[in-house]
Amino acid sequence: MSRGVAPILPDGLVVVVKRECETCRMVAPLLAEMGATVYTQDDPAFPEGVAAIHDADLAVSWHHEIETVPTLMRVAGGQELERTVGWSRADW
Repeated sequence: MSRGVAPILPDGLVVVVKRECETCRMVAPLLAEMGATVYTQDDPAFPEGVAAIHDADLAVSWHHEIETVPTLMRVAGGQELERTVGWSRADW
């Protein structure tokens, strides 16, 4: 199966989360403060107070090999420069 063209990520901080994830619920209050672009895998209303993009068909997650949430990426020029998976206060 061909992977096709990966959806382009916006520059800046990009976070992939889902409501079902306890760690994602824990970091949700930080997301609005960070000014990150947020993709949510399961619930389009999560996280509250953030204009998240619903990754309903998981195309973004699949193309960018997101296997664990939360995943935080730093993107510049459409290219991922750094990634941290899970929650580590120092990394975030």
